[in-house]
Formats: sequence, structure tokens, C-alpha cells
Amino acid sequence: SYHFCSEGCRTKFQKEPEAFLNATDPVCGMTVERATAKHFARHDGKGFYFCSAGCRGKFEADPGNFLSGQPAPEPMPKGTQY
Repeated sequence: SYHFCSEGCRTKFQKEPEAFLNATDPVCGMTVERATAKHFARHDGKGFYFCSAGCRGKFEADPGNFLSGQPAPEPMPKGTQY
């Protein structure tokens, strides 16, 4: 069962559930289940999931090395709260 804060969030999830359930480790490319991931880091306001502490450590040491070619995250509008 999944619960949503709004109909908009529910609709987004229904269109592309894999984007919300899984993530790709930016270091090794492995698919990581977000719900059970033990290794996570934030960079420039975006969250990243990792398969291991080793991959997270490599990313934290040089995030630019693993993010080259990816678009920069869009800044959140002023006053956004989660």
C-alpha cells in the first residue's frame, strides 16, 4: 500500500512508479531500492542513494566526477517547505 499527500503526488507516482521506488547509484550504476537503502547523501539539494558505504564515500570525496553530464538541479522556489 502507498499513501499520498495529494492527488497530484498520486498521479505522478502512477505514471512512473519506478522513479519513486528505485534509484541508480551514481558511482557504480547499480539499481538501489530507496525504501531499504542504507547509504544516502545530499549534494546541491538533491538526494543520492548508494549500494554501499564505499560508493557513498567515493561520491562524497568528488561528487563532480560522478555528476558530470547531468543537468544541475533546479533551485526550489523561495518558501518551499517539506
